[in-house]
Amino acid sequence: MPRHQKITPTVIDRLVGWVSPRAGFERIQYRQAMASAYAGASNSRRAMKSWTPSSSSPGDAILDDLPKLRERCNDLDRNNGLAHGAATKAAECVLGHGLALKARVDVESVGLSLKEGQALERQLERLWRIWATSTYADATERRSFHAIAPATPLMRYSLSTKTL
Repeated sequence: MPRHQKITPTVIDRLVGWVSPRAGFERIQYRQAMASAYAGASNSRRAMKSWTPSSSSPGDAILDDLPKLRERCNDLDRNNGLAHGAATKAAECVLGHGLALKARVDVESVGLSLKEGQALERQLERLWRIWATSTYADATERRSFHAIAPATPLMRYSLSTKTL
């Protein structure tokens, strides 16, 4: 049965409706719910009966409330250890075990042979490793790139919650 087809009452439905209009109505409702093609679209469960989601995009759904949501998120981050820990852990998981360069040179656009391109990729990766393990990545020249990198998602998270 197609998903949007309206259920027409049978003789039994009409008979039940004549004896008990409420039971007849519930019977038609139940048959309509059973005709649904997807369980998630069914209205037969109590939890699903009152669930009428909006068809707007996620951005449109929160746009009006975004400043208030950001204020509350920032407040939770500052004043609730559990919320701060969850946000910190989520940001740390973005990086995983850190960043590594995988150089991929477009040999055709640069005008190199395949072997020359592979040699250039190895050289770029070697230079990256030298720079990333040195203290030149830090403006104060105290920490390496790998020591600074875990803070980057936290900073990005913190800044992103303060702007529209």
